[in-house]
Order: sequence, then C-alpha cells, then structure tokens
Amino acid sequence: ITKWRRKWQTGINGVTYGTHSLGSILQWMPGERVVSVCGVGSGHHYVDPRGDEYENEDACLMLCRMSGGGLVKIRVDMLSNRPHAMTNYQLQGTDGCYESARGGPGDVNKIWLKSRHEDPNEWHDLGELRDEFLPEFWKEALDAAQKAGHGGGDYFEVLDFVNAALGKAPCPIGIHEAMDMTLPGLVSQQSILEGSRWTDVPDSRTW
Repeated sequence: ITKWRRKWQTGINGVTYGTHSLGSILQWMPGERVVSVCGVGSGHHYVDPRGDEYENEDACLMLCRMSGGGLVKIRVDMLSNRPHAMTNYQLQGTDGCYESARGGPGDVNKIWLKSRHEDPNEWHDLGELRDEFLPEFWKEALDAAQKAGHGGGDYFEVLDFVNAALGKAPCPIGIHEAMDMTLPGLVSQQSILEGSRWTDVPDSRTW
C-alpha cells in the first residue's frame, strides 16, 4: 500500500473516498446538494503490512440528507476481503427503481417503471431502453470508450476536459460541484468521531 493511501485513505476513519460514488448520484438530482451526513463504521478487523491496525473501519457508511429531502447511502470499503465492486448503484423513486449489475455471471442493469411495466415484482433489462433514450453520441462512442479504461469513464471525462479547454463546451463540473462531491466525505469523518452524530455539510457557495 502506498504511503499516501495509508495516510489519507486508510489512516483516517470515515468515508475517505466518497467523491466518485456521490458524484454519480448527484447527477440524478440536478440542483441538489448534501446538507447533512451521518457516518458509521463496521469496526476494525484488519492490520496493515507492519501489523498496525487501520484507523479506517473496514466498511464505512455515510447517510446523506439531500437539500430536496431525499436520502442517499454511500458505502466505502477499503479493507474487507471481497471481489472489487466499482459501480454498485440503486435508485428508488416513487414511480420506478433501478439497480446496477453486481458483476455476477449474466447479471445486467435492471429497471422497473410504473408507467411501462405491469408486474411490480419483475425486473427488466435496462438495455431494452437503450435505443430509445441513450444519446446517439454515446451509442457511437461506446466501443472506443470501453478501450479507454475505468469501464469507459475515462474516455468521456477526458473528452469533456478537452472540449472545455478548447472552448467548445462549458466545463461540466465547476468548483462548487466538486465541493458538493467532496465535502460530505470530509464531514463524515467528524460525524464518526462524534459517535455518528448527524452533522451539517457547509455550502461553498456561501463562502
């Protein structure tokens, strides 16, 4: 384990790497931000290569109260022995729900929509809606994106940066959006330190 990871990721208790998970979810709730968090951990069961106990608990959960009243749960697990789970997402609304593939054999991204699906107990393959809803640009770029790493994410990230640098499009993530993704995890560390107390998340727009 690298020195910086041992200090900044596993050397602090709380959700130390929640930006990736939370950033994706915030795209589902445009205009909203996390206003308070509650951090909790599963305990300490692992030691580092030197035999020292990790300060970070094995699995850390961060409950996030959204400005619109919604609830988000982020789980970050740096230490438990398990297959890597990079993109496990669930979305529950009043008229539908989504669950990402878990990576098992034959598993697919699943969706249920009240307006389209009669049986409330039957999941449907999200891929069935690709032709109807996926933008043409994404369809055309999928093959190239898959070769770029991180499940295709790197391709679109770099493309957004280049387009912004060339003045072709605004930067999709500004300083305040970056803070919205980062501050909750930092505050979760204080929450866990204070016995999992709900703790307010500051809004950088007021600074």
